[in-house]
Amino acid sequence: MVIALKNKRAWIRIVEAVFAIMLLAGFLAFVVVKQQNSTNFDEYARTVAHTILRDISVNDTLRGKVLQVDKESVEDFVENQVPTVFSFSINICNVDEICGIPEYPGDVEIYSDDILITASISPEYTEYSPKVLKIFLWKK
Repeated sequence: MVIALKNKRAWIRIVEAVFAIMLLAGFLAFVVVKQQNSTNFDEYARTVAHTILRDISVNDTLRGKVLQVDKESVEDFVENQVPTVFSFSINICNVDEICGIPEYPGDVEIYSDDILITASISPEYTEYSPKVLKIFLWKK
């Protein structure tokens, strides 16, 4: 009887140990997958922001809008380029200013990128006044 009881306790301890290992492995797998998804989303946001800014920098019309601080025209272009999973904001500043987010959206993770926009050589731009265009992206 004593031997049977000891064997029963041993099996219960083995089952408890296996259950604890499985629980720990499940938690670690969850954390690793969550971290990888976050990294992928960060990379996606960085790529989107960089692509939009590059497209603006090579388009002479949009460059002119940035230099004229025509924020609405630039926002219209960006709105058509930003994927639906993101909300966005842009800011156009002088080079010597701190270019922050105009309206803070709350408790979200914000991704940002910026680019320096300078004038092309043309008769309409007689004064050198470069601008910084900054884009802010966050999950909806």
